[in-house]
Amino acid sequence: MIKVSKLSNEVKLEGMKDNVQLEWSTQAMETLLSLAKYLPSCQKSSTPLVLTPSATVSSPLEPKSNNLFNLNSFIYTINYKMSNLNVFAANNYGVCLLLCVDSISLEYRQLQAITFIDSCQVLYITSINKFYSLQKCADIKNAVVQFQGVKITYKHTEKEMTVLVLNEIQIVWKTSVHLCLIRFLEDFANLRKTLALLSSSSPTPKQLYGPTDIDQVGVSVNIILHTRTILSAHLPRNHLITLQTDSLVLSVSANEFVTEVNQMNIEFDDHAVFNVEGLMVGTLLASQIQREREVFKGLDPYNNAWTVELKKLIVEFPYNYNFSACFEEVVNIFKWLKLVHKIPKKEFTSTSKLPPDLKIKVQEFSVHLGDDPFEEKIRDNYELLRDEWAENEKRRFVLDQKILDIRKAYVLLPGNSIEDLYTSLAKKSAEIYIQRSKQLYCKAPIRSKLFTWQIENLEIVALADLSYHGKKAVVNHMQQVDSDSPYPEEGLEFNTLWCRMVTFDVKVLTLILRDYPQPMLDVKDMHAWGKLIGAVQEGVKRSKRLCVVEVDDPWENMTVERSLPSIKYFYDLSCDIESFTMAYGSCWEPTFAQTSLMMEMINKPSVDPSRPLPFWDKLRLLLHGRLTMSVQQMSWLYHASFDPCNITEFMDWTWTNLILDWTNGKFALKGNLDIYARTASKYDDCFFTKANPSLSLSLSLSLSLSLLSRLEDFKLWEIV
Repeated sequence: MIKVSKLSNEVKLEGMKDNVQLEWSTQAMETLLSLAKYLPSCQKSSTPLVLTPSATVSSPLEPKSNNLFNLNSFIYTINYKMSNLNVFAANNYGVCLLLCVDSISLEYRQLQAITFIDSCQVLYITSINKFYSLQKCADIKNAVVQFQGVKITYKHTEKEMTVLVLNEIQIVWKTSVHLCLIRFLEDFANLRKTLALLSSSSPTPKQLYGPTDIDQVGVSVNIILHTRTILSAHLPRNHLITLQTDSLVLSVSANEFVTEVNQMNIEFDDHAVFNVEGLMVGTLLASQIQREREVFKGLDPYNNAWTVELKKLIVEFPYNYNFSACFEEVVNIFKWLKLVHKIPKKEFTSTSKLPPDLKIKVQEFSVHLGDDPFEEKIRDNYELLRDEWAENEKRRFVLDQKILDIRKAYVLLPGNSIEDLYTSLAKKSAEIYIQRSKQLYCKAPIRSKLFTWQIENLEIVALADLSYHGKKAVVNHMQQVDSDSPYPEEGLEFNTLWCRMVTFDVKVLTLILRDYPQPMLDVKDMHAWGKLIGAVQEGVKRSKRLCVVEVDDPWENMTVERSLPSIKYFYDLSCDIESFTMAYGSCWEPTFAQTSLMMEMINKPSVDPSRPLPFWDKLRLLLHGRLTMSVQQMSWLYHASFDPCNITEFMDWTWTNLILDWTNGKFALKGNLDIYARTASKYDDCFFTKANPSLSLSLSLSLSLSLLSRLEDFKLWEIV
C-alpha cells in the first residue's frame, strides 16, 4: 500500500509492504540476457531529440515559470516500511544464499534519510530443489550472517553516512559460502556488462541540456558498534579462527581513515592466542611523518603514512596446542583467495605505486609459551613438601621442648604417651599438608608460563622512498649491504622483495624462562636505525610443494603452491643501548629443551628432507649485513649453580663502553672488560681479569664443509 499526499509545497509519501519474496538465479539471468538482445531491434534507427523543460520555448499564453517541472521546489517526506523480506540468490551449482529481513523502514525528510533494519540474517542453503518454508529470523539456525538493530543515517548536505549497530553481529566465513557469493557477483557483473554493451550499440537520446551540477565529493562513512562482534572463519581440516570485539568505531572519508577498537581477541581452535587492548589504526598526514623522514638523508620529505597504536598486545600459546597446523591453513587460504579472485602477481618496478610509511607504537607487548601443567604441579608440590617439612620440623622441635619440660617437672613419663604424641603430630602434619595441597590453587592460579618475552614502549617506523623502490634499486642496495656474497650474473627472481629505512625504539626488553628471577635477556633503552631489506627467492621446481584446500560440495578441492625458501634479511643497522644483559647456565637446559619442543608447535619445522643446519649456520644463511652496537654496559652471566632460581652465583663478564660490530660470520668487540665471580659468600665480586684500557676481541665463524659434504641433495651456493 502506498499513499501520496500534497499540502502546499510538501509532498508526503507513506507506504508499507508485507511478505516480499524475490529470487535471483543464473538461469534467470541468462533468460534476461537472451530477451535483452531483441530489445534494440524494436527501436528506430534515427536518434530522437529530447528537449528538457529548460530547453522548451515558452508560449506567450503559458507562464514563464512552471512549478510542475521544478521538482527541487518541493519538500519531500517519505515513510516506507517493508516486512518479511526474503531474497534468494541461486546458481547452477545447486546452492544459494537466502537473505531474510524481518522488517526494514525508510524515513526521508529535509535531505536526511534514516534506514532502520530490525533483524537480518543470511542463510546458506545446499539443497535448493527441496521445499523450504520461510521463517522469522529468530527461528533460523546456522546462519552465516546475523545482526539486529542497525540504523543507517545519511545526510545529503554534509555527504555523511553513519551506521549505528545496537546489537550483536555474527559473521561466519566458509570457502563454500565465499564461492557461492562470488558466483552471484559474477552473474550480476555479467548482466550489467551485457546490458551496457547492448545500450551502447543502440542509439541514445540526445539532450540539449542536462544536469550540470554533479557533486563529485566523496561520502564520509562512520560505523559505530557498541556491542560485541564475532567473526568466525571455518578453515579446512576442522580448524577455526574467531575474532571478537566488544566495540568498534570506524571513520572513512576521502582523505582520512581511522578505526578504534577497545578490546579484541583472536582465538585459534577455541584457544585465545591474541589479546589486544586499545587498538587504533589510521592514516597520518604527510607532515606528521616528516620529522622521521628527515633523520635519513636523501629521502623525499613527504609520503603517505599509516599508524598502528596499541595499548596492550598479549600473545599466549597454550601448552601442547599445534598452532602451526592452524596457521598453515591460514596461509593456504590466502593463496587460495588469490587463486579464486584471479589476482595476478604485480611487477615490482620503479614505476609501481610507492607503498605508504608505517608507524607502530605498542605500550606493552608480551609473548607467553604455556608450560606442561603436570610439570608445574610437580614443582609446586615439591615446593609445598619442602615448606611443609620445615614447618613440621618446627612443630617437632616445639613438641620436644614440651616433653623435656614435662620430664623435668614429673621426672617419669610413660613411653606409650610419648609415642602417641609423636603419632598425633605426624597425623596432624599429614592433615595440614593435605589441606594446603587442596588449597594450593584457590587463591592463585597454576603457573603456566614456560617462556615469556616482554617489551615496554615499543615504537617502529618503516619508511619507503623512490630511491630504493623497484627490483633493480633494491638489488643494488642489497649488494651494497652484503658485498661478501656474490650476486649471480644471471640474476634472481623473488616472490617477496622490499626495502625500508627503519627506526626501532624500546624502553625495556626481557626474555624470561618460567618464573626464574634472572632474565635470560634484559635490554634497556635501545634505539636502532638503518636500512632493512627482506627477500624471498623464487624457488626452483624441487623446492615447491602442493597443498590441498578442502572445499565443501558442490565445489571441488583446489590446490595451491607453496615454496620452501624462507625470507632472508639484508641490513645495515646501528644501535645505541644503555644496558644489555645475557644469562645462561646448564641448570636451564631442561627448560630450554621444553621451549624448543614448544617452538616446533608454533613455527612448523621445515619439510625439507635435508639435514637441518646448526644454529650459527642458519644465522649465516638468513642474516646478511652489518649490525653496529654501542652499549654502555653489557654483561654476560653464566650460572655456577645447579639451582635455576639462584641469583647469587655467576661467572660475570661485564663490558663497559662497548662497540660491537657484527658482520657476516664475524664479531668485533672493543671496550673495557671485567671478569669476576659472584657468590653468596665473603668472596663476592672476586676479580679474575680486568682489561682496562680498551680491549679488542674478534671472533670468526666458518661454515662446516664436512656437513655440506654429507648433504648430497644441496649445492654449496644454495646453502651460502
